[in-house]
Amino acid sequence: FGVHVPKGYIYAAMAFSAGVEALNMMGRRGATKKEQAERARSEANAAEVRAQKAEAEAAAEKA
Repeated sequence: FGVHVPKGYIYAAMAFSAGVEALNMMGRRGATKKEQAERARSEANAAEVRAQKAEAEAAAEKA
């Protein structure tokens, strides 16, 4: 295009972009930990429900 852009503008834009990406990565990391904890809780609850059903079926067979 033939237009001269000072290096400082380019470097400032690159630094801003890197800063925004760093914030995004930190935010995703925190969200991922929360999602993993929620998933583990729901899996534990599902396992508990399965165990209770198995106990109830075993008790029904004995009766």
